[in-house]
Amino acid sequence: MPNILVKKILAVLSGFMLILAVLIGSIRLSVFDRSFYMELYDHLDLANQEGISRQDLDDSIFLMLDYVENKRDDLDGTIFWKGKEQPTFNEKEISHMEDVKALWQNAKRWGWIFFALTLMIYIYFFWKTPRTAFSWICWGVVMGTVGFAVILILLGSWMIFDFTSFWIRFHHMFFTNELWILDPMTDFMIVICPENMFSSLIAQIFTIFVPTLIVLFVLSVIYLKRKAPIGFENL
Repeated sequence: MPNILVKKILAVLSGFMLILAVLIGSIRLSVFDRSFYMELYDHLDLANQEGISRQDLDDSIFLMLDYVENKRDDLDGTIFWKGKEQPTFNEKEISHMEDVKALWQNAKRWGWIFFALTLMIYIYFFWKTPRTAFSWICWGVVMGTVGFAVILILLGSWMIFDFTSFWIRFHHMFFTNELWILDPMTDFMIVICPENMFSSLIAQIFTIFVPTLIVLFVLSVIYLKRKAPIGFENL
């Protein structure tokens, strides 16, 4: 019985870590998709609304993305905004983006750690129980998906009914300062990152993450029904 309990714990852990790795991968695919921002700016007609050239608008968001993705070491750039040429981002914005970059780089690092640990657990199953390894892996995916689905439903409901409250709580959770509170009169970053951009971005992340999760869940259920219609006491 203790051996079965250990396998159950490892299976569920592997399921959760695999899902977290997929989530972080989905975030990366969405956040650093340049076409997303270009299409959004077209839809919002943001360049005309803010009185800035489309080139400056695109260059600014790409500058920020490259910095967060660690493709460059600084946020040096210039724009023509409010009738004058000025640095793209001020000191407050740069300090905030240093925090954002550190947060994303840590998240990306944890994504690889989750993936590596998941593979180690899978290797353990194939080493210890080669006959039923896939059954344990699939069971972990199913249990992890069910648990994660509950979390997604709760967070999704919060975002749908009060995205502003969710976004504020998110920043309070991950940032220890108030640098993220920007002024549209002085901080250009809030111009290129309006609130509806974040809600659209989260929706895009879900369009990648949720279908992937569903496919993993369905394939795992099918395998368990066909290959492992027995109780865990027999695994």
